[in-house]
Amino acid sequence: MTRFYFHAHPADLEAETLDAAFARLRGEIGVDGVIVDAVAPRRLALRPRLTDAPRIAAHEAAAWFQPNAKHYANARLRPNTATAVKSRNALARIVEAAAEQGLAVRAAVNLFDNEALVSRHATIACVDLFGRSHESRLCPSHPDVREFAASVVEDVATNFEVEAVELGDIHFGHGLYASCAGGAPLEAGVPMTDDTRSLLGWCFCPACRQRADEFNIEADGVVAELTDILSADFALRGGGAKPVSFAERVASSEQLSAYAKMRTDSVTSLVRGIRRRCSKPLPARATSYPQMTGLAPNAVADFVDGFVLSPPTGLSTDGGTLALSNMLKPDASRDRVIESAGGRERVVLEFPCHPPVTSDGPALVAAVHEAARAGYAAVTFTDYGLAPEVCLDWTRQAIRFARRESA
Repeated sequence: MTRFYFHAHPADLEAETLDAAFARLRGEIGVDGVIVDAVAPRRLALRPRLTDAPRIAAHEAAAWFQPNAKHYANARLRPNTATAVKSRNALARIVEAAAEQGLAVRAAVNLFDNEALVSRHATIACVDLFGRSHESRLCPSHPDVREFAASVVEDVATNFEVEAVELGDIHFGHGLYASCAGGAPLEAGVPMTDDTRSLLGWCFCPACRQRADEFNIEADGVVAELTDILSADFALRGGGAKPVSFAERVASSEQLSAYAKMRTDSVTSLVRGIRRRCSKPLPARATSYPQMTGLAPNAVADFVDGFVLSPPTGLSTDGGTLALSNMLKPDASRDRVIESAGGRERVVLEFPCHPPVTSDGPALVAAVHEAARAGYAAVTFTDYGLAPEVCLDWTRQAIRFARRESA
């Protein structure tokens, strides 16, 4: 039977008080568990329900637990802890309070976007084909980053009574220029398509270049070929011809194909190394763009315990029933993830329960019912702290209806 979870940021739970939040989540809304960020990405959030806490919450990318030093004996990097937990262990308090309400806890770790770590260790950052280092993106090829990621997961899995450790952004990123430091979007006078972001997103840091040498790939040749492709795109020289996708461009080039495989191998071997040190189930967040991120579901499937599927890029502009129904329509990339996982019973669907993706309760009720009927392992609702009061009621209705119809 499909299980139901709510994703929540630790700061939002503590602002409401843990006892009040978990009593509501379990008793009123009816979820089986919560997904809590053990390591959270940078965040600037408007919290519409809170009246006794700041409505605008700003947090740097950080860990919400006190690291156990023994797990980092071989690591040059250590987690930077959130300012709010310098003298206490938020994750431990959350796990304990959730257990008192009969709620399972899954710990999400989002490790690869951290401006504070990059500012202290500049060599761990991704570097684009123009030679510019990213302000916050950690490169999964870098040995120190790889040891850091495995150490954090081992720490969380070993020292906290969590149901699973969920790997978040375990890849090269969705294009290095989705935003720059401070969250400002990249300004461009040319179309910034997914293909263009893929081109800009390939990393050529020293660690990736060394890995390319080990694969007998000439990194400078890859840079030159990508630069030629981008130069044509920047000149808007389409000529009315049918656009060529980035996947097609990679497939048609022996050099680009080899570099793409190297990136996939980097992420896959990283996940394999993390798996060896994780004592808990290890689901991973899948991506729709393996050429962009380097995370190929079929390559990592043997090392993870299923996948989490979130809305594809662009759903947030559709709104309402259309957006949610798109999550369940036939889709080649999603079907590949499901096949790699071994079936829907090893896949978690993530549904935003609030606007702009979800604009009414019936849309959410229908989508959740369809997901449960299709046999997905779980549905995760996002985001508890961002959801207006009415959206929590939509979630409650969706869970009750799905359970009643499945009984």
